[in-house]
Amino acid sequence: MKLHYIFTTLLILSIHVQADEHDDYSLLEFAVDAGTGFAIASCEADPECADLIPIATFIGFTLGIIIYCICPQEEQEPFRLKKAAKRTCGVGTGYFIGKCIF
Repeated sequence: MKLHYIFTTLLILSIHVQADEHDDYSLLEFAVDAGTGFAIASCEADPECADLIPIATFIGFTLGIIIYCICPQEEQEPFRLKKAAKRTCGVGTGYFIGKCIF
């Protein structure tokens, strides 16, 4: 049953993540996104780690906002919906595979 979920996730990923001549979503970025989803799934499986997720998320967002306010980027990359969808799909793929394993 778990193997079925993995193959379905990979099929959905292959449909949604297609090469675009104007898009620069590399394999390394996909690996980082999938690894992030996998890490979240593995942390949810461990009770000690699951208790620390809200605290770590709050600290991470707070530091991110402070750093952004203190050191804003001079040149921001424009928002591209296709790239955001591909990154979401990458994190979701890693999460689903992690949930199947753990």
